[in-house]
Amino acid sequence: MKTAVGDTNSFAAHVHGGLETMGAALKKGMVLALSIWDDYEANMLWLDSDYPTNASATAPGVSRGPCSATSGDPKTVESTETSDYVIFSDIKLGALGSTFSNTGSSSPPPSGPGSTTTTAPQKIPAVRAPVNTASAVDKAG
Repeated sequence: MKTAVGDTNSFAAHVHGGLETMGAALKKGMVLALSIWDDYEANMLWLDSDYPTNASATAPGVSRGPCSATSGDPKTVESTETSDYVIFSDIKLGALGSTFSNTGSSSPPPSGPGSTTTTAPQKIPAVRAPVNTASAVDKAG
């Protein structure tokens, strides 16, 4: 798909190691990191607008969502949405297949090389975080 739409395939084996490297990293374990950030380079347009902005919206891979190409300017968002926040909730931690009810399926949770037996899944408490963190960054930096 990356080749078809002219994007750089940074997931290719010759760039970052591909799926083999990803699999090795997953076996070592990973930490869930949730972040709130601004995109001063592309105004988050790559996520849900027409991007790149200098390409036709009808070209394959350009139209990525309904947002205006003039939206997402971090300076505007930070100055006008000062009371916005996000709540991270219902996050569960546990072995694959253990954090949800698997009703309607006859498939057991995954097992085999690399699988481990763990205790019951844990529910992580909800966290409320301010969206506008510019003032905290300015004071720290």
